[in-house]
Amino acid sequence: MKIKTRIVPVLITASLVFSMSGCGASPEKVREGAKTALASLESYKMNTKTDIKFSSDGNDTTTVSEYTFDIVESPFYEKIEMSDTYDGEETKSTMYIQEDGDEYELYMVYDDAWIKQSVDSEYLAYITGFYNFRKSVSDIIENADSFTISGREIFNGEKCIKGVFTYNEENLKQGLLDINAIEALGFTDMDDSMIEGAGSLDITVLFDSKTYTPVKYSYDLKPVLQIILDKMYKEYYNISSDEESDEKTDNTDKITVGSYFYENSISDINSIEASELPEEVKSAISFEEYYNNLMAEYYSDSVQNTEEAPAE
Repeated sequence: MKIKTRIVPVLITASLVFSMSGCGASPEKVREGAKTALASLESYKMNTKTDIKFSSDGNDTTTVSEYTFDIVESPFYEKIEMSDTYDGEETKSTMYIQEDGDEYELYMVYDDAWIKQSVDSEYLAYITGFYNFRKSVSDIIENADSFTISGREIFNGEKCIKGVFTYNEENLKQGLLDINAIEALGFTDMDDSMIEGAGSLDITVLFDSKTYTPVKYSYDLKPVLQIILDKMYKEYYNISSDEESDEKTDNTDKITVGSYFYENSISDINSIEASELPEEVKSAISFEEYYNNLMAEYYSDSVQNTEEAPAE
């Protein structure tokens, strides 16, 4: 009886450790499995959400962006449904991208009219890079300084392994590049000294427990971003201390980060098909035609205004 009494707690403890560590999968096994799974992605649905809140001079600004993507890798196809809510006011739009030989056709709405624009692969990589799940997660796996398995979580009804990738302070800039934060925030010309001392960055990734396919990643950029903005503020006003800040400025230009949270997840893996473009999209005019029409209208209005102007 005493032996059984001693063994039961040990078995329970072992069971909990096994459960919380991702069914015994080692970090290295998960990483390698994730790389293989990412390379085999042919199509998927992707959902992103960005929740941002800034405060300055007593005014709060809140932006929530929720985008849904249908993505087929080859031949490339992407349908994007976008919802942006700025201080409570929502705007929605849709975009299509289709591969066409050596180029890609972008279909978007300007002034309530569908416009078509041809771009090359380099420009396509730029405009889709902000929301490229496969590339971002691949870069995170490759470049983060450490990776730990922190437990398990249910996502979309499936058991997942929960892991945390950490970029150390010395490698923070690489982390910001891997999640496309530097370009998204307009920091491309920022001096590296602004990033120094901004701390580390943790990125949480969920992996399918059977295939190790990454299905979601998320991060909270608020702590790092606040330090960077504070340093930029002091640099702009040539401030070396908080006391000097009170003397030189009333702090009305100082930005406080209320939140900066981002998540990106995928589903319907390898089961998305390119859909037929709606008729109104097929009839889209070229961007060049749209631009020429816009300029013709502008010059026509200018001439009319000149003719109607009273003579002096």
